[in-house]
Amino acid sequence: MRTPLIREAHRSRANLYFVHGTADEQNSILGFDVLRAELEAAGKAAVYDGVSGANHAMDLPGETSPAGLRTVFARVVDWFLPANAGSPRRHPREGTGLRSPQHFPIER
Repeated sequence: MRTPLIREAHRSRANLYFVHGTADEQNSILGFDVLRAELEAAGKAAVYDGVSGANHAMDLPGETSPAGLRTVFARVVDWFLPANAGSPRRHPREGTGLRSPQHFPIER
């Protein structure tokens, strides 16, 4: 399955960070899983951040937008600028069940 996003990810020389809420009702988590599988199979390095329970706006149950997006953007900034940020900030959802990003490629 080659979507424009998958094609662009294959061509990109940038560090890639993908995030998707598992409770997103507008875009199926299956698309995220396909993206991950295709890029892993090609040996493409990327970070995949599946936010358990988050909806399309990255909000967890009980949160009001844009709380989830702010949290995700802070996480991406911390990932993108770790050398400039000193020691990484504690993630706002630490201890709330939000999975840490998984870094690839995997060498199995």
